[in-house]
Amino acid sequence: MSESLGGAARARSSVKPLPGKQVPALIVSPSSRDKQTLERILQEDARWRVFCADTTERALAALRFEAIPLVLFDTSVPTPDWHAAIRTLLSVSHPVCLLLVSPLVDYALWEELVQLGGFDVLPKPFDKDKVLRTLNFAVEHWHGGWIRRSFESAA
Repeated sequence: MSESLGGAARARSSVKPLPGKQVPALIVSPSSRDKQTLERILQEDARWRVFCADTTERALAALRFEAIPLVLFDTSVPTPDWHAAIRTLLSVSHPVCLLLVSPLVDYALWEELVQLGGFDVLPKPFDKDKVLRTLNFAVEHWHGGWIRRSFESAA
């Protein structure tokens, strides 16, 4: 089951995932089915600590509360402009590796996401091996400092 980020008394975490440690991942989707599928895939591996949100606002609150390095943002999240939502989520005070979840995947969408500061596009329907391969690749880049260097140069 995913973790709740409630409780004002809890101090903001300074999570810095290291190889072999749990990696926090935030799934942002209005679809219970998609969240459950991704949770099930990720929770088969003890490496992942899963959080969920169903709106951009709740995702932003989660990112401000917990230093979550990996965000899976579904294009079906109700927002007038997913581009603005991506920019908002990437503007938090710690580096975030953002993957866009979409049923339509092509080079133009990937290029658009990368230009906004995102990392990759994860296709729906979900394939367990593709999900894990993509997330592991994203975390390797996060650990290697690529995301942090990009974040610091943008600041």
